[in-house]
Amino acid sequence: MDLGSPPEDLLHFSRDVEIVIEANEDFRHYAAAFWIEVCTPSWLAEKARNAGWTWGRRRLVIPRWNSQTIERAVTSIISEAPTTSWTALVHELELYWHSEQLPDSSDTSAS
Repeated sequence: MDLGSPPEDLLHFSRDVEIVIEANEDFRHYAAAFWIEVCTPSWLAEKARNAGWTWGRRRLVIPRWNSQTIERAVTSIISEAPTTSWTALVHELELYWHSEQLPDSSDTSAS
């Protein structure tokens, strides 16, 4: 997860964050990229006020920018997800994050 540099205003922001999860299962390497929007309550309130509404799925709301808080939140979702299979893990994480399956790096037939 690359959070980049902190936003200019630590108390009022919205930023998309990419999370890449990788695993090996049955001699294959799997990877999936997920995206979440990280924002503050003040930014969310402003968006709702300006538009008259806002949606909340795939969004992490934190009181101020703190990379350690974001990392802890992401880690907690991963650690609570079922790990019976790659598919089960990805499906569980998709409840919280937008995803895209990445190509299987062990599949040489695609090259």
